[in-house]
Amino acid sequence: MTAENARDLGGVELADAVESIRNQLVEAAAKATGRTHEVAFTLSPRTAVTGEAWAIGTEDDGSTAGFGGGGGAVRR
Repeated sequence: MTAENARDLGGVELADAVESIRNQLVEAAAKATGRTHEVAFTLSPRTAVTGEAWAIGTEDDGSTAGFGGGGGAVRR
């Protein structure tokens, strides 16, 4: 890296920045040798007004009567 490029980066040489990051990662890894915990949970959406669970789905099977232009003809 040229001196001009180093000035553009606040005077930090790339090799020095990489070395600093590497050292910080090694230090963090040494501290991260403790226990880890796994947490799992399920979210159940509730309405803001009543607090009741959302009703998802319908008993109506639906219909395709409004599709296809009627008459069975294919439009081009």
